[in-house]
Amino acid sequence: MTREGEATMRSKFRQAALLGLSAGLLATGPVSGQPAPEPAAVPARTAPPSDDSAFAPAPDIRLPPLPPLPPAPRLTAAEYRDGAFKAAQWAFRSEAALALDQLAARFAGGGAAVGRLESELQDLVRQQKAAERALTESLGRRGPEAAAQRSQLRTRFDQLGDRIAAKSAQIEQEFPAYSELLRPRAYGLDEIQALLRSDEALLLIATAEDATYLFAVSRDGYDWYRSPKLARSRLDAVVAGLRQGLAGDSNPVGFDRALAQELYEGLIVPAAPIIADKPVLMTVTSGALATLPLNLLPATGEGGVEWLAERHVLATLPSVSSLVAARCLLVETARRAAGCPTRLRPGTGGAPLRRAGPVLAAAGAPALIGKRVERRRGSPRIAEAAGVGLLADPDRLRALPFLDGSLEELQALKRRFGPKAPVLMKEQATEAAVKETAEFETARYVVFSTHGLLAGRAGIYGEPGLVFTPPPRGQEDQRDDGFLTASEVARMRFQAEFVVLSACNTASSSGDPGGEGLSGLARAFFFAGARSLLVSHWEVDDEATFQLMTAAFAELDRPGVSRGRAFQRAMAIVREDDRFNHPRFWAAFTLVGDPS
Repeated sequence: MTREGEATMRSKFRQAALLGLSAGLLATGPVSGQPAPEPAAVPARTAPPSDDSAFAPAPDIRLPPLPPLPPAPRLTAAEYRDGAFKAAQWAFRSEAALALDQLAARFAGGGAAVGRLESELQDLVRQQKAAERALTESLGRRGPEAAAQRSQLRTRFDQLGDRIAAKSAQIEQEFPAYSELLRPRAYGLDEIQALLRSDEALLLIATAEDATYLFAVSRDGYDWYRSPKLARSRLDAVVAGLRQGLAGDSNPVGFDRALAQELYEGLIVPAAPIIADKPVLMTVTSGALATLPLNLLPATGEGGVEWLAERHVLATLPSVSSLVAARCLLVETARRAAGCPTRLRPGTGGAPLRRAGPVLAAAGAPALIGKRVERRRGSPRIAEAAGVGLLADPDRLRALPFLDGSLEELQALKRRFGPKAPVLMKEQATEAAVKETAEFETARYVVFSTHGLLAGRAGIYGEPGLVFTPPPRGQEDQRDDGFLTASEVARMRFQAEFVVLSACNTASSSGDPGGEGLSGLARAFFFAGARSLLVSHWEVDDEATFQLMTAAFAELDRPGVSRGRAFQRAMAIVREDDRFNHPRFWAAFTLVGDPS
């Protein structure tokens, strides 16, 4: 399927889901708790004909009248809201499905137990699609032989469906964390509320053609809101306008406060009754909005600026279900949240006990020879910087600029965490060393400070990845070509509470405003076991990033300071520097995952 076809398919799915949730929300009526109107009936999908009678002229037969159907069950306002919340989650699932399925296919080649099961599942899916095509083609043929073939194909299609369901259930039972991240399910309001702490709120933002829909959830409250002034076309234009002053040229245009204020008033103000008094705010976004960190929204109007990052500790989630994964699956059983769904409570499997390891493991500042024009961590597309083959081109990688700021950043981390923390720099920072250094699997914090390459249409399967010191020309292989791709990350293992991708554009799949909400690279680290990530939305300034990272780890050294609070304070420290008070410098990064 072409990229245009995929985009159309995702768009239609989102429109259908959001249209349904819009109808459900509006049907709740002005009086809370009153029965909502009955939803419109949806005609059932009929099975294909099984014999040639389907093609014969219909005889004039008068059938007796059918008995009246029983009345459809009436839903309460609360049930409609819960259904709408789930529908919005399915809309997000459709947007990420393609990228995740592609990553799953590559992960399946890794030889691990879950990879073997995933490969078997995808093979069954391919067989069922082939049976479906054959069944469709057989409908044009007549005669007893064709009818018998259709019967056989229908039986095979159904049998393969049963096997697919069984294999999916096996993956979910044996590898629940992988299943939650790869195929997130829709959770009800009560399930999500049970996972939220008293000082937290969650804001799900779903954009449709007619409006943007907001679902605000806290432990003790829930409501939904509709922002008709931020329909998809307007929201895309606002985000594009803001990004003009944040990304790209070395001398960005002035930050458009009016556009930022428009987003704040359309996305945050309506949800204030639920989120205003919650210090921690987790958001789930998609589309254009996912390319813009909400940290930079101004939280006040005329008479002064208080950024949203000052009012709340902000974190974004890949999906609503990723909160379940973070608090119920990517942690040891004893540390699971009390509100985990019954099927994920102690005794149902989970992350293994944490192995002893260093506080930090880091790599970056690869040995590159390109000249620096500015102190920026550039982000060319893969085909431009790595070539178009199955392996990266070492010479192209080597021609990228050396990152002085990355070297300073890693040296500062080495001084802070001492000799027990492996920090690979320059010639030592190879892809092979990262894969083979055991401390990367066991460290509490993992930092990669280097160039990030964006997904492209050609080369290395179009995957995003991180650049390391390339091998000599002719010595590149699957183990080490100087470019760590998303699927290679997915086959690694981490138990890190915090993975920092101190590179550019590690949050987005392509850098385009309409791209996926979270890159395959970032998702791969979640697949590999990371509980939270720090990723960037545009090309970052070397020195500002150095200040941000060193400040964040200094804050993490303080007793009782969470990842989210440490990142919030680090942004404030960078803003205090007059050289870096433009949001382009301090707001480029977003915390993804559990902020606690």
